[in-house]
Amino acid sequence: MDSLVKAVEAAVPDLSYLQACTEQLTTIAAAFERRHASLLETGEEVQWEEEEKRYDEFEQRRFELTVLLKRREAEMCVSNTKAQEYAVPNTDAQDPECRTPNRKWCLPEISLPNFDGALESWQTFPDAFSSMIDGHPGLSDVDKLINLKRVVSKEAAQVIVAVETTGVNYSVAWDLLKIRYENKKC
Repeated sequence: MDSLVKAVEAAVPDLSYLQACTEQLTTIAAAFERRHASLLETGEEVQWEEEEKRYDEFEQRRFELTVLLKRREAEMCVSNTKAQEYAVPNTDAQDPECRTPNRKWCLPEISLPNFDGALESWQTFPDAFSSMIDGHPGLSDVDKLINLKRVVSKEAAQVIVAVETTGVNYSVAWDLLKIRYENKKC
C-alpha cells in the first residue's frame, strides 16, 4: 500500500489513473481482510491482539488513502471545470449564480465539434473548435493538431491527411482547412 500512496502523491494523474488506484486499493483491502479473517480463525488469543492491532493500522492507512484519492479526483474535477469555463464562455455572465467559483459540482463534458467537409457545417465548426481547442492556453500546438485530426473526417480529413503531426504544422493544417472551406462560402 505504501507504493500506492507514493504513486498517487507523486503523479499528475488523470481520472482513469485515480480510478485504477482505487480499484487496486479495493483489491489490496480484500486480500488483507481475507488474510485477517484466516489468521483470526486459526490463531491463538495472543496472536489475535497483534492481528487486531495490524488490522486497525491497515484500516487507518486505507482510510487516509481513500481520502487522498477522493481529494485528487475533486481537484481534477475543479481543474476540468476551470478548463471548460475557459473553453466555453458563459453566456449568462450577468447571473452571479453562473460565476460562483466555489461550485461543488462539475459541468457536463462538452463534446468537440466534428467536421466532415460539409459546407453547411463549416460555419459553426471554426468558432467551436477555436473556442475549445485553438484558444486553450494549456494545449501545445501538437496537441491542437492531434485534436484537429481527430475531429475531421471524410473530405475534410483528406485536406490535412498529409500534414505531419508536429507542433509547427498545426497552423499549416488549420490554414489549409480555412482556405479550402472559407473560399467555398456563398
